[in-house]
Amino acid sequence: MHHPDLISPATALREYEIFHSAIIEIRSNYLLVRFETVTQDFSSVIRALNERWNLGLREIKRDELSGDAFKLVDRLSMERGTVGRDGEPYSPNRSPEDKAKREQTQEKVSKLFDAPHLARAVERAKASYAKLAETADL
Repeated sequence: MHHPDLISPATALREYEIFHSAIIEIRSNYLLVRFETVTQDFSSVIRALNERWNLGLREIKRDELSGDAFKLVDRLSMERGTVGRDGEPYSPNRSPEDKAKREQTQEKVSKLFDAPHLARAVERAKASYAKLAETADL
């Protein structure tokens, strides 16, 4: 949850379940790639995109990926007005204070989802994600 003060855990779980259930219906329209694959073998993602949609994207080797990608994402997000001048909350370019604050928020939010009255909603959300994840291309 990016804004835990604006949305309740129950609503977030319901929206999460709705999102994952909806996008499985259009599964043939996108390439679904596990996080680990994107972060460890990005070239395989580019090859799969090229193959699936007959594109000519240049493969990017792992050593070409660096903090520059995060700087680009930060800059684009700032230009779009979706983040403040410090960039994305997860950016490695954030200050140590910002990173510590984000970790504290993550811990706080995580504890909210441990509430017993949310157990079934948590399970439904996990199940909707698992169903989608089973169909991953890479």
